[in-house]
Amino acid sequence: SSDVCSSDLECEYCGSVYEVAEIEAMYRALALGIVNAQYIFDPELFLIGGAISSRPGFIKQLQAHVATQIALVPVVAVEPRIVACQFGNTANLLGAVRHFLDRQTASIE
Repeated sequence: SSDVCSSDLECEYCGSVYEVAEIEAMYRALALGIVNAQYIFDPELFLIGGAISSRPGFIKQLQAHVATQIALVPVVAVEPRIVACQFGNTANLLGAVRHFLDRQTASIE
């Protein structure tokens, strides 16, 4: 990474060939997993959470890679719906607080 990049995921700014290749491989793997899960489980939508979900353009790029995977297989007719989780990177903290409060309430009863 260059000084501009805060992580390998922001490699568009520094242009490292290695980082670009790794990120493309990540998108392809995620897209393939989503397409396969769509046909195995048929979920209404896929929710992407955590820090990655708050990265500008991530969901759009992932949707583009999913569309590419779908185009490779003529029998695939359902395009998965992919959205970012509402609480993004703070979901784990909210879950931890909820767990703590539930335990406190249970110990009082």
